[in-house]
Amino acid sequence: MRSIARLLWTASALTACGRFNFEPFELSGQAIVPAQLELGARCGATTGTTGTIEIENAGDAELEVFSAAATSGFVVLTPTPIVIAPGARANLDIQAPAAVVGTDIPGTLKAGVLTLTLNDGLATVDLTATVTGAELAVTSASMPGMPLVLDLQGTSGLCPSVIGGIVENTGGGIAVLTLSASSGFAISGFSGGTLAESESSSFSVRAITNGSCSGVGTISYTATGDVCATTPTVLAATFVITGSSTCLCS
Repeated sequence: MRSIARLLWTASALTACGRFNFEPFELSGQAIVPAQLELGARCGATTGTTGTIEIENAGDAELEVFSAAATSGFVVLTPTPIVIAPGARANLDIQAPAAVVGTDIPGTLKAGVLTLTLNDGLATVDLTATVTGAELAVTSASMPGMPLVLDLQGTSGLCPSVIGGIVENTGGGIAVLTLSASSGFAISGFSGGTLAESESSSFSVRAITNGSCSGVGTISYTATGDVCATTPTVLAATFVITGSSTCLCS
């Protein structure tokens, strides 16, 4: 492997005595690297995406990449050192960190820096990875954007009212959703399905009284696919009937 630069000597004539003076002329590698590399981090994947930066040698001698190091969870996949001939190019593969389910939010950026140590100095590349995936939230149908409260009340002559909810995917991925209810409650209108980006689905929850005057249970949902977070995953549900009603409670 060659040293950082080699020296050639060029002769220039001197007017006195026909003698020559030798002056050094330095050849060196010159790195051209991109300023940034944009990658992705998809929820549900075990690793982030991989991208490539191209290093060009615009000099007149060999360019050597002694080492390459990245911060903030980004990983350099290509081993070093690398020697690049004059006028040639070489690729360096970089992997983004994985998205953290339950922590990372779709649309946010992970940022790091790649530092290259070369025989012509240091070079840096800004690294970013955009988080993508589904972000699910359950809200009230009667009060959009507000948390869904499943407190079902029945009065004399009336059964507990049915309460409506909305489940929405506010992220950038696809989620396969399943809703379930514990004993004493039932879900209608939507029990499961696929929600793409910005899609939503409504559902209703009712109490199964069968003569009981009160009950406690849960409504829960599970999601698979490119899911970053679900908020919340379990909702507490209660119902109370006061007085005689068509729900057979007295």
